Amino acid sequence: MGNNAWDREHPPVRTASDVSYYFVVDSWQDPPVIRLVKRSMEKAEDLLVVPMPEHVLASYRAVHGNWRGISEPTEEVKNWLKQELGHSK
Repeated sequence: MGNNAWDREHPPVRTASDVSYYFVVDSWQDPPVIRLVKRSMEKAEDLLVVPMPEHVLASYRAVHGNWRGISEPTEEVKNWLKQELGHSK
């Protein structure tokens, strides 16, 4: 997710020319939204914000309950995003 630690699969943004794109779930509001974020050294920008579909929300809540914050998408959210983006198997 996002600006990871150095030992992760995706290295962090560390120079002015680096850019990272990633999805997060923002559950500060109810229902949660899914955000596509573009991060550079200077800022993070939301490129897309979509409501979490009702059929995905139940499985998200099974994992996170009513927790509020920013989290990595659950597997079901990732699968839904892949299907919506035309990358499902």
